[in-house]
Amino acid sequence: MYKGKIDGPPIAMGSHLDTQPTGGRYDGILGVLAGLEALKAIHESGHVPHNPLAVVCWTDEEGSRFVPAMLGSGVWAEYYPLEWG
Repeated sequence: MYKGKIDGPPIAMGSHLDTQPTGGRYDGILGVLAGLEALKAIHESGHVPHNPLAVVCWTDEEGSRFVPAMLGSGVWAEYYPLEWG
């Protein structure tokens, strides 16, 4: 977590690890790397954001190996219990 001016809820950015064979070149992990690069640029500029920032890296979002799809973000959003599976 990258600290902000306030101790409030973080603004999250990122993506997921799993992908589909026809998902395209920008599907999956590139979004996580983009979030990390954004945090690096913000840090190097010396800018302090209003809210904290966070990079998320979900797993099993595509549902390609395990059912249900969007399990990582679903647990975070409390749609599925942590003990799912």
